Amino acid sequence: ELGGVELKDKQTVYVVTDREKEWARKWIPHGKKLVGIQIHTSTAKRNWPEQKSLLLAHKIVDTWKDTAVLLFYEGLIEVKTEPYPNVYNVIGLPIRLVAALINECQMLIAPDSGLLHIAGALKVKTIGLFGSTPPMSRISCYPQASAIVGI
Repeated sequence: ELGGVELKDKQTVYVVTDREKEWARKWIPHGKKLVGIQIHTSTAKRNWPEQKSLLLAHKIVDTWKDTAVLLFYEGLIEVKTEPYPNVYNVIGLPIRLVAALINECQMLIAPDSGLLHIAGALKVKTIGLFGSTPPMSRISCYPQASAIVGI
C-alpha cells in the first residue's frame, strides 16, 4: 500500500490497436503459427549467442511444418544470415509494430529485455533466457512465462 493506494494486480498492460493487429496479420505467412525469437538486446551480457538462436529457429521450422519463426533483431540495420525457409528477420520496425507481431506469436523466446516484458503484458507464452539476473525478479507477474537460467 502506498499513499492509500493498494496495488492488487501487478500484471503489466499493453494494448495493440485494431489497426496494428490488421497490419501484423498481413505480415504473417499464410496459415503459419508464429514463434518469435529475440536475437539481440541493448545489453550484450543478456544476449544468447546468435548462432544458437539460428539453430533453434531452424530446428523449430524443420520439426513443425506449420510454424514460421520471426527473428527479432534490436537496433540493427542489416543482418548477414543466410535465408532459411519460414524464418524471417524483423529489423528496424517501430516498437508498436514489433509488439503487434509479438501479439500474433504463439510463443516468444527472449533474453531479459523489453520484448520479454511486451510479451508478458500481451499474455503471450514466453520463455525468458537469463544469465546473471534472477528470473523471478523480472517475470514473476507473467504467469505464462517460464525461465531458462544460465545461458
